[in-house]
Amino acid sequence: MGKTDATDSADPPDPIFVVVQWSSSEPKFSKISLEASASSWTLAKFKAHAAAVLQVEHLQLPDFNEDMDEMTLSDLSIGLTNVPILLDLAGAEPTLAVPAAATAPEDEEEEAEAAVAEASEASAAVPKAVPKGPPSFATRKALEDASEVKDGWLFLSGQLAASSLDCLQRLGISHVMNCCERIPCKFKGRLKYKVIPVMDTKSSDIRVYIPDAVAFIDEVLAAKGKVLVHCMVGASRSVSLVLAWLVAQCKLPLKQAFQLVRSKRHQARPNRSFCEQLMDFEEETLGSRSACLADFFHK
Repeated sequence: MGKTDATDSADPPDPIFVVVQWSSSEPKFSKISLEASASSWTLAKFKAHAAAVLQVEHLQLPDFNEDMDEMTLSDLSIGLTNVPILLDLAGAEPTLAVPAAATAPEDEEEEAEAAVAEASEASAAVPKAVPKGPPSFATRKALEDASEVKDGWLFLSGQLAASSLDCLQRLGISHVMNCCERIPCKFKGRLKYKVIPVMDTKSSDIRVYIPDAVAFIDEVLAAKGKVLVHCMVGASRSVSLVLAWLVAQCKLPLKQAFQLVRSKRHQARPNRSFCEQLMDFEEETLGSRSACLADFFHK
């Protein structure tokens, strides 16, 4: 009887809130509420739902390429951070079915902490001591988002790990390579950042960013530091640049490099254009091609 009472009185799961942003004369923001079980929705289902809520015919999410449509919101960390999801409404102006916010929502406590850190430790590039005690639920989720790629010093992630100072400190991260410039570099006073402003689109030329990315990772290795390379999801942009480093500096064939990264991070899947550019890069760097599009799950 007691067990039944506990079940009956249990609070329902908290809803998921997704902050969205769309471009117009001035960026506008809104918050879409989803039931807790929506974490298992595919991205395609979320896009259809968001279009219905905002009362527009269709929309695109520039931070998520078309290969991600069947990934879940949980895998994409959608609704788990305050980073707004950018919407492309193709010029349409939504008739809001939800209240709009005048400015982007922020986590005030985290923003204050980041501001204090930046002001008081502007010259530091070394993380604080590892926090003591067991991690919180939020930190555990962030740690799950971070994938160790090489020897305990090179990590890949999406926005979730990159947004958690506790996670970064527990991993001992000293450097962060941010491959999605819309994600704020929140802890500049504590960590050294490199921003790679590449979009996850077929028209993006990721090869122009490879020299800077390789040099930054080399810098971390020489300093005996630890680096987190991230983008929005940790699937395409960040993975592509880590693959380029493995080919260029470790002389790993591209196919083998991707197999390594994929074994560490199941979300890893650069978009088709990035794969083609990486195959060209491998041939120029190593003198031959080891991979084809099928090796990256592209037809």
